[in-house]
Amino acid sequence: MSNTTGRKFGGRTKGTPNRITLERKTLLDNFLAENFSEFKERMSQIENPVDFCRLYVQLLNFVLPKISSVTLQEEPHRETLAEELERIAKE
Repeated sequence: MSNTTGRKFGGRTKGTPNRITLERKTLLDNFLAENFSEFKERMSQIENPVDFCRLYVQLLNFVLPKISSVTLQEEPHRETLAEELERIAKE
């Protein structure tokens, strides 16, 4: 529901997890916990190190937060108060 300002009323408040998403995460968490020993056994049976590493790295995407690259930009030189006063005095 919305009003003439385009703002939404009702529904979840910001930061509250979606109920269905929370249920799915709980189900998945329980499934993973119940099958962890079998998963470990099957991972240990992978003979090719490349396949093992590829699978391992892909699984990390599910437990580690995504990292985005950061580009640093130099800030332009800002005049200090003394430099600004000196510049004004010369004008």
